[in-house]
Amino acid sequence: MSHTIIQHIPINAEWTETLVGICLNIPNRWWPGHHDGGLNQCHIAAIDFHASRAFYFQVELDNEPGAHYAMRYDSVLLYVDDE
Repeated sequence: MSHTIIQHIPINAEWTETLVGICLNIPNRWWPGHHDGGLNQCHIAAIDFHASRAFYFQVELDNEPGAHYAMRYDSVLLYVDDE
């Protein structure tokens, strides 16, 4: 069985807190079992530095309030809504 190698990116805690509220567009394929090309509008709802495997960012879908999905920083960079 192969293991996924996760490159940890050093993150400044104070700066990271400023990312709460940033909008993301996450494709359906990010979730296991979903393969269509739809996009989900989301935002960073919270930061949890105690999360395992660097999944610090708690993402909340705009159409699913209260449900948080843990995300790594590299995925946040990939899906940030830059408009």
